[in-house]
This record gives sequence, C-alpha cells and structure tokens, in this order.
Amino acid sequence: MLADRSRLIRLVLIAATATAAVAWPTHVKSAYADDDDDDGDSADDGGGDDDGGGDKADDGGGDEDEEEADTDQPPVTAGGLFTKKTYPVSAIERPLTITKGLAEARLVLGTDISAKTAFEKFNAGVSARYGLQDNSELQFGISSDLNKFSNFNAFVGYEGSLSYDMIDFRATFELPITKTVSAVDGSSSTDVAPGVHIGFPFKYRIKPQFALIALRDLMTINFKSKPDLSPQLGVIVQPIPAFAAILQTGITIKGFNTDAGNFLIPIQIALQYTPANTIDFGLEFAFPNLKPADPDGDGALEAPKFYDSRTLLFFGTFRF
Repeated sequence: MLADRSRLIRLVLIAATATAAVAWPTHVKSAYADDDDDDGDSADDGGGDDDGGGDKADDGGGDEDEEEADTDQPPVTAGGLFTKKTYPVSAIERPLTITKGLAEARLVLGTDISAKTAFEKFNAGVSARYGLQDNSELQFGISSDLNKFSNFNAFVGYEGSLSYDMIDFRATFELPITKTVSAVDGSSSTDVAPGVHIGFPFKYRIKPQFALIALRDLMTINFKSKPDLSPQLGVIVQPIPAFAAILQTGITIKGFNTDAGNFLIPIQIALQYTPANTIDFGLEFAFPNLKPADPDGDGALEAPKFYDSRTLLFFGTFRF
C-alpha cells in the first residue's frame, strides 16, 4: 500500500514537471504575441472591432502627443547632430558648438559713425572656428584698424560643452597691441596687454522665435593688471527663419573696482539675414557705453550722451 502511494506521488511530480516545461515557453511566447496582436489591432487593423476602436487609436492621442512634442522643438537630424546640408537657417536652432569637421569663417568691416567723426575711421577683422568634436571647437581670429594700423588684436581659444547645446566653457588667449603717438613731441609707444577671457556661453530656447543667450564672456584675467569682470546677456528674436535680430548687452568692471564711474555698459544690436544655411549677412550697431562718464562730474547738460559714440559693423559668415 505504501509502495503504491509512493509510486503515485512520483507519477504526479513527473506529470507536473512535464506540464510546466511545456507550458512555460508557450506562455512567454504568447505574451509577446499578445503585444503584437494588440499593436496590430489598435494601430494597423482598423476593422478588427465593430466599434472602430482601432481607428480611434490611429486618430487619437498618439498622433496628438507627437504633434505637441514637435511644436516647440527644433528639428532633429539623424543622431541629433547637424551636418553641412542640414545646418539650421534659424540662428535660434543652431547649436553652441559647430559639428565635428565643419568650419566657419566670419569677415567684418566696421566704421565709426559718431557725430563728429563719422566714416573717418575704419577697422576690419577675420575670425574662424573649427569643429574638433561634435561638442568642442577651436577658435581664432585677428582684427586691426585700417587708418594707422595702431590697434591690433589676435586671439586663439577653445570652447567645449558642459551640457551639450545648453552651456559651454570658453577660454581665449588675446593679444591686443596698441600704438600711441604723443601729441607733444610726436614720440610713439607700444602697449601690449595680453589676457585670457573666460566665459560660459549659454543658450535657452524659450520659443522657436525667442531665445536667451548669456555669458559668452564673464571675466578677463589680465597679465599686466587686475582682472576685469564682464558678464554678458542677450536675446535672439527670430520672426522668420531667415531673419534674426540679436541684442546683447553687459557690464564691464575694470579691475573689479565697483566705484562709480568705473562701469562700462556696452550694447550691440545686430540684424542678420540668412539666404542659405551656409551663409549669413548682416550689420551691427554698437554703443561702447550706455553710461558715459561726465568729464567734470557736475552733471551738467553738456555731459556726453551714450549715442554720441557709436559704430557700425558689416559682417558675412560662411560655413564649409
């Protein structure tokens, strides 16, 4: 009797094991099949349900979610990186650093348009940047006045992303050379004032037509004097993809000296037209200081106005 019961228990265990071995893979396989069937019924097979449930899935929330996600987002290319052919026309949609292997050159020609010296002084410059990687670039450039070649500046720098396409770190070594001639005896002297500019370029896209930019330059470490503080802030307004208005301002505090009269508040207003994604043209109005110092400090009406000193700059940018 005991032997028969033991044999029965063994047969039951063998049967249960065999059943589990056969049923388990079938269960897993059917679970994936159910997902496929569900997807097919809801997205592909509109006639599967009498009440049209499949059509509702096709016309319902899925597409609406995708459309809503695309409304405020820039177009994304394969891999999320722009190439020469897909580089955005819109200034707002462009990344902070240029893509690996791409190069960009910028030519500028400027003139003084102040009230009493308009179109008497000219300056020119060329700058470029090259994509070392998709999130880092090399920058360099030179500029000079065209009258007496008394002001010359050269720079080389690096910019790399801290958070891709939102905030970068930028450092440039600059070498300004100024030549002055004494009005008393006609003697000349040359001043060389090297320094390193530190910045954290930032771009935040609020809308496809509006973005904040800031901190391309934050401070300057001067080799021959105390550091300067020079934070910047700006906006890009893009009514149509081919046209942008760029406003930038900031404050410069020489030697971190916050005494009154030691502040400079420059402002630049640029209008940029982009006929193709490889070319920009535009002009820029600049005012060196929105709060010029009063020569005698008495606050009289003859104190200079910020618009008494102004410049106009023409520029062209080419990507290749």
